[in-house]
Amino acid sequence: TYQAAKARLKYDKRLVITQWQNIPFAYASRGYRFVESKRFKKLKEAVDVIIAKSERAKLSLVLEGFPEEKIVVIKPGVDLSRFKPMEKDKILMRKLGINEKDKVILFSGRLHWHKGVFVLLNAFKLLLMDKEVDPSIVKLLIVGTGELANVLNDFVKFLGISRNVIFVGFVDYNEMPKYHNLADVFVLPSVPTQRWQEQFGMVLIESMACGKPVVTTLSGSIPEVVGDKAVLVQPFDFLELYKALKKVLCDEKFAKDLGDRAREFVVQNYNAEDVARKIENVYNSLL
Repeated sequence: TYQAAKARLKYDKRLVITQWQNIPFAYASRGYRFVESKRFKKLKEAVDVIIAKSERAKLSLVLEGFPEEKIVVIKPGVDLSRFKPMEKDKILMRKLGINEKDKVILFSGRLHWHKGVFVLLNAFKLLLMDKEVDPSIVKLLIVGTGELANVLNDFVKFLGISRNVIFVGFVDYNEMPKYHNLADVFVLPSVPTQRWQEQFGMVLIESMACGKPVVTTLSGSIPEVVGDKAVLVQPFDFLELYKALKKVLCDEKFAKDLGDRAREFVVQNYNAEDVARKIENVYNSLL
């Protein structure tokens, strides 16, 4: 970004940057002093427009000293022709060993600490122990790869839930709508760290676009992203996460209503075509 700022000032071009970071002064050991550096001041001078991907990201920029008039919030969009309610893919079900009567919980994301998969597995274990839940028909699909893949696999064995957890690994993005449409509920249990909170959670609005009820956490920008169209629990709270998953799986009317409202919300607020037009307008305004 700094090199782009130098080029903009040297060649008198226009500069647009995109900001996802939603924690102000999150510059590792440099802290808030970084904003006093010559580099940072040059960046503030050079940038014409900053596209913030959330209101929280915008506030972080304002706190760091960027002029508010240079910031526009344009949230990401979803391809609604791809992510939409569809029939379950029978071939995929057979491949994964999922039956028609199974209740499927889907997680998709990087297998890193801050995605909260350990919290999810603890909650899932409680769900299987619940006497009101039939453990023989509940499956947890974990889509994604990452540094904790082997550790998580070992933890699943330790908890004694290997028969109910399916590690899918990497899935091509084009195939993800099939996985979302297999799910009875999607879960993203992100947990904050000292210098990171969930910056958006694209997978949330992709699953919502498929008409799926979502359970997620109060981490970073998530509450802003999903509004009141998802079930929100505190990060790290495996007990509340278990209760939320049970509610969605056991109350079909609640789940359907939540999924329907989620789909409508995404159509109205996250249509990729609308987002593209907004971004195009930003660039056209600088010509």
